[in-house]
Amino acid sequence: MLSIEQMTITAYITDGDILCRECGEKAGLPAKDALCAYTMESEFSDECGAYCGDCGKVIVEPYVEDEDEEDNL
Repeated sequence: MLSIEQMTITAYITDGDILCRECGEKAGLPAKDALCAYTMESEFSDECGAYCGDCGKVIVEPYVEDEDEEDNL
């Protein structure tokens, strides 16, 4: 079951771009284009992360593997 934090809208998707919640709401994008935190984390939690195409705000932090963990294996 998803938590409230995971179901919170964090971004909007447009034709080829992703906007943060603030920019998406300012642009008047419809609710059908909204993306929740769970979707954003599962789709964009790689080494690139996700950034707003309008203001550049970080929506999902890029994944960075700790080198210390590799040394301990």
